[in-house]
Amino acid sequence: MSDEVKLSGATISALAFSACDANFLLQGGADPTRQVRFQLSDISAGTTRIWTFPDISDTFVGLNAAQTLTGKTISGADNTITVGLGSDVSGVLPVANGGTGGNTAAAAFNALSPATTRGDLILRDASGNTRLPVGAANTVLRSDGTDPGWATLSNLIDAAFGATQGQILYRGASGWAALPPGTAGQVLTSQGAGASPQWATLGGGITASYTSPDQTITPAGALALAHGLGTTPKIVTLLLVCQVADEGYSPGDIYLLEPGAQGVTDNGISVVLDAVNINIRFGGTSNVFRIINKADGSDHQATNASWKLRVTVFA
Repeated sequence: MSDEVKLSGATISALAFSACDANFLLQGGADPTRQVRFQLSDISAGTTRIWTFPDISDTFVGLNAAQTLTGKTISGADNTITVGLGSDVSGVLPVANGGTGGNTAAAAFNALSPATTRGDLILRDASGNTRLPVGAANTVLRSDGTDPGWATLSNLIDAAFGATQGQILYRGASGWAALPPGTAGQVLTSQGAGASPQWATLGGGITASYTSPDQTITPAGALALAHGLGTTPKIVTLLLVCQVADEGYSPGDIYLLEPGAQGVTDNGISVVLDAVNINIRFGGTSNVFRIINKADGSDHQATNASWKLRVTVFA
């Protein structure tokens, strides 16, 4: 009896039979050269495997075949799926789907970055990465020990050294420091190299002054101007204040005088200071003072009525 059974155009009903996988061959009806044979050698000994076919016309999926699967759900927990990201994946995966939203490094970073405006900085705050908007012009980045932020230079100096009006910033032996304001009338003095500056009170300096009202100039006239300083002044200044245009000068112009005689024609002024008064004597000539013409530098006698005398003393 032959081991080969061939059925052609026949129907087998209610018949159970077994066939060796090496002898069970399926051939194409139109072309018997197209054949399929089952291979059962990988099944464990003593084991029967059952294939259940779904209620659908379909195509077998092969291990080595290049096929496209549609409508399949593959469990990642129970299967290992190997995908070549460089060769098997194309397109751009949106950020909302776990991608970068870009197909270049710059585009991906821009899509993921919280920065939205030119000049923004990226920082990590208490809840996550966020943007620090660009600061105003001429502000600088500073830290408060917790978060960065923008501040003006004045804000930084106030935070570091205090905001007291009148204090002076200087470089000390170990770092920058603030010198508190001095008392009224004190001056800032240097202690030389290797020492910090300090406030000092001037001894024997100018502490008070007096300026007289403008005085009429009278030939050979005398004035006793009470200065009220309580001591003899140390310095005196004499000013001619122009009232009417004269010798190139305009009203409001001020001409500095020196006390004493001017030439040999009784021009000039005498000033004697004491603890009470400024004692003045005008020269005896008709035009008391000689002045230099403002326009051409020539020497002329000033018209008395065009000028007044203003005296200031310092003690």
